Parts: sequence; structure tokens; C-alpha cells
Amino acid sequence: MEDAALLSHLMNLIATVGTAIRDSRVRSRLNSLVLGTLCGDSPKTITSILNFDAECGNRDNGEDDWSAVYRFFSQSSWELEEFFSIVFSCGMSFCKEDEPVKVLIDDTLLRKTGKKVPGAAYARDPLSPPFNTNLVWGQRMICISLLIRASPTVPYRSIPIFFMLKPPVRLPKNATDEERKEFKELKKKSNMSIAGREMLEWVRKRLDAMPGGNARRLVVAADGSFANRTFLEKPPHDTTIVARCRDDLNLRKPIAPDKKIGKRKYGDKVPTPRQINLDAAIPEKELVAGVKHQRATVKYKMVDEVRWPTVLKDQPCCVLTVKGQYFHRGGKRQHTRPAYLIVTGSYDTADIEEILEVYLLRWEIEVGFRDQKNGLGIGKAQVWNKNSVTKVPGFMSACYSMLLMASLKAFGDKRGEQFTRLPRWRSKTPSRPSLRDLVELLKREVRCTIHKAA
Repeated sequence: MEDAALLSHLMNLIATVGTAIRDSRVRSRLNSLVLGTLCGDSPKTITSILNFDAECGNRDNGEDDWSAVYRFFSQSSWELEEFFSIVFSCGMSFCKEDEPVKVLIDDTLLRKTGKKVPGAAYARDPLSPPFNTNLVWGQRMICISLLIRASPTVPYRSIPIFFMLKPPVRLPKNATDEERKEFKELKKKSNMSIAGREMLEWVRKRLDAMPGGNARRLVVAADGSFANRTFLEKPPHDTTIVARCRDDLNLRKPIAPDKKIGKRKYGDKVPTPRQINLDAAIPEKELVAGVKHQRATVKYKMVDEVRWPTVLKDQPCCVLTVKGQYFHRGGKRQHTRPAYLIVTGSYDTADIEEILEVYLLRWEIEVGFRDQKNGLGIGKAQVWNKNSVTKVPGFMSACYSMLLMASLKAFGDKRGEQFTRLPRWRSKTPSRPSLRDLVELLKREVRCTIHKAA
């Protein structure tokens, strides 16, 4: 493998994505900002970007204008949407034309301490126990990621193709009756499901604009918070949505037009997903999905051609129930809970296993959240400007996507001899490099390049 392979591929991606910034003076800072975001010391702040840039010899923090980096996010005219649009196009180069485009959508919480940070509010702590809901102060973000891989023999990676702040609507102090009415109407239009649906429409629109993208099928896997009418009703063309649902759905069979009597709209009642899972009369199927650490064998049941009257009305649906898996922890054999899924949109029963596999890979977006929060430090930057609060997390997420794509191009997403030797206590060698491996390698390549130039 040639020297500085990761750095060279990353610089090519930066040059491609940089076309979203039209001002050449602003675009000239992009290389140092991306490298500083990825290689800067923790906590990942604007200061750590400046310090790493100074270590590379590109600036003197004692004499140069340090506020220029802050103005890059607060005053520059580049748009985050155009930035991610090019990242999406670059990620599509890893997707085969004969396969559907697989995306994942979920929301996450970035914890904050400042009470005057724009977009911050109290939200439910996802780590709180089910019997007591705890509240934490933070910013609610919504992310949609693309599943890509270097080859069919390596696991999938989840790269963010849009990472957006979704702040809650607040009622102004001493609000009048008219302002209260406007607040109620605005609150209905600003929830997370509406933001997720707008993001899905954005992905479909960008995919249609690509050569041959109008005929490509889009498969979307979502969490249970998106299993509602706002997100699921009337999806875009050639789009399939699979989402986790409750175990007590009120489902019905469709009724034929010639058998319709009076105002009756639906046929006989269908068993709930929980009853379907326990019904021995419904045949159980087996699916072997994924490769390497993503490989799993699951047993599932399917009931097709059902209707969900309270949410989707006459829109065709399919119910999937996935049997829980056994695993060992602490010397004891334990069992996971079964999963209940609702499938709607443009789908065929022949593609059910492929759709189910996409949902099984939904965990990769959680892996991306962990990497971006713990490794990359999203949410640690101390910015107060409204534009910066929105752009800084999105910019850092785009840097994470470019680093993963550079790894796929340089090493095929395999952990080879280029990376640091693992400690002796590691009994198993990972099949792909972690974010820490990639950052450490990128630091070495940057310092080696600077040493050769000197």
C-alpha cells in the first residue's frame, strides 16, 4: 500500500465536497478545518482545530486571526444542505446499480450545559429506566445515514448523509392569544416525525436527480418513534419503509369491492403482531443475513396484505415478527425480546428478506452515533451563534463520513498492517478499523507528510 493512502483519498474527497463552498477564500480553509476536526485533541472544540493547524505549521495562533475559523461557521454563505448533497453523491459510488439504496433514520441527543445555547431544551433521557422518565438538557438532532460497503465480503458501514438540528418551538414570554394560537399550529408542524419525513423527501429528490436514480428503489429503516401516520403515510415513489411497531396493533384484512356492504371499509380482524408471533399455525421462516460480525440467523413470520385503519387506512402493509435471540452473559443463557415490524410503501413479498436485512443493519446508525459523540466529540464545540450551532455538528458529521469513505477506498475497510498493533489482551482481531485506528493513522500520515515537506 502506498504511503499516506488514507490522507490522499481524504484530500480528494475534501476537494470534491469543497465545490459546495463557492467563495474561494472560504474554501481555502476547508482542508485545515477537516483535518483539525478529525485529528485535533479532545475535547473537540474550535480551539483544538486551531491548535492542530498550528502544529502542522499552517498558522501562528499568537499572530494570526483566530476568529476566521469561527466566522467560517457563523458568517460564511455556504449551506449545509449542499455540503451533504455532495457527500451523498460520493457515497452512492459504493452502491451497486442492481441493488436498492439502503438508508437508516434516527434521532439522537447532544447533551449541553449552557442554558442559553440556541436550540437546547429539556428532553427525555434515553438512558432513563422505564419506570421513571428523567430529563436532560441538550440539543435534539436527526440523522439519516447511507449503508455502503467496499465489497460483498466486508460488513456494511453507515455514513451520515444529513445531520440536522431540530430545535423545539418555544412560546414567547407574555404571549398574546394570537401568539398562543400560532404556537399551537407551529408546534404541530415541528415534531421529529415531520422532520424525518422532510429528510426522506430530500433523499428521494437527490436520488432522482442522479443518473438513473429515478428508477432505483429506496429502502428506509426507522425506529419505533417514526411508526406513525406523519412518517409512513403515502411514501415517495419506489420507496419502502420498514419500522418497528407496537405488539398490539389493530389490524384488518382488506375487503374486495364486490363484497363491500354499506359503509364497511375493512374485512375481518387480523391477529395482533404479538399473537402472530405466538401462533403456531403461521409458518416460521429462517433468514441468514450479513457477513462477519454482522452475520445473524433470525427466524421470522410474515402476514401480508393487511391494513392499519387508525394510521394508514387503505394503504397496503405487511407485518413481520422476528423471534428473539439467545445469548450468553455472565455464564447465563438469556433471551432478547421479539421485534415487531411494519412494512409499507412500494414492496414485493419476494423482497421481504432483503427489507428485513436492512432493518437488522439499523444498529449501524447507533454505532455511528457512538463514534461521533465519543470519538469525534460532536456537541463539544463551544459555539453560541445560531448559524454555528446548526453548522458545526453537521460539518463534523460530514467529516466523519468522508473519513469512512476514504478508508473504504484506501484499504477496502479492512484492518491491515498499516494500523497500530493491537494489545496482547485483545483475543480477537477486528475485521475493520475503528474510528480511533483511522484517526491515529491519519495523524501519522499528516505528520509524515509535513516532515517530508520540511
